[in-house]
Amino acid sequence: MKLKTRILALCLMSLHFLPSSAQIEGVSCCDWMMLKRQKLGAITLSKDIHADGLEMDMGPLGKRVLFENRFRTDPSDVAKFKGTADSLGIRVSSFAMSGFFAQSFLKRDNYKALIEDCLNTMELFGAKTAFLPLGGSGREWQTGKGEAYETLCKRLHEVGEMAARRGLVIGVRTAMPAKFGVRMLKKVDSKGVKIYYNVQDACERTNLRLPQEMICTFP
Repeated sequence: MKLKTRILALCLMSLHFLPSSAQIEGVSCCDWMMLKRQKLGAITLSKDIHADGLEMDMGPLGKRVLFENRFRTDPSDVAKFKGTADSLGIRVSSFAMSGFFAQSFLKRDNYKALIEDCLNTMELFGAKTAFLPLGGSGREWQTGKGEAYETLCKRLHEVGEMAARRGLVIGVRTAMPAKFGVRMLKKVDSKGVKIYYNVQDACERTNLRLPQEMICTFP
């Protein structure tokens, strides 16, 4: 199956798992999943498969202090990307911090600087949602108690308030049952943090029906 067909099929499949009350504003694709991280080709490919928007990635982390983010190091690229997106009718819906799939949000001393870099880039493109995966943060926090869980909730509250002050939202993918997500968001206690609902989690788990107000976006 060709790449364009696969991407379109996944987009359509994801709609099946939306809560019945969900209001669909459009379907976006992820640039790094198309192997076009922060490349203009991601915008044209999104247009080719009739997507409405594009989620762009902040770039890899590795041993770097900050994301390898071309929009921070070369601001002139912003106008080029925005112009291309506007001309093709593709909206930059969100920004992802996929570097945290491999690195721990709990162990990064400069986590606030990384989040600030993402929020700054979002504002350049008018995006309102950030994607923060917790895949690299171990599993201790998934017990819902203990030092790792307390640290996670504290850090999420801090960065959530950073986002809320700008009118932005950080979406967290927990890959945990809905009850866990609801309880965690209550403890985080920030309007700037919501759950990033992922179709893969819905396929693998049966208990992922979250209240609409606690969900920020559907990838």
